[in-house]
Amino acid sequence: MKVLVISAHPDDETLGCGGMLLRHRSKGESVHWFVATRCYEPGWDLETIEAKRLEVDCVESAYGINPETLVHE
Repeated sequence: MKVLVISAHPDDETLGCGGMLLRHRSKGESVHWFVATRCYEPGWDLETIEAKRLEVDCVESAYGINPETLVHE
């Protein structure tokens, strides 16, 4: 099975359905992630943008999400 989670912000997927995502991964199913919020200047400073990128990297690692399937919009 392929699972797609759509979240407005990085962390919404964990708060909303993190346990379910881990269960799908434990069954060997693929998990894909769409994040609807994108950090950009001048609304965000470079330090915050980098911190958010690292947060996304941690989440994709924890859920076994292939970075090539991660979509940032």
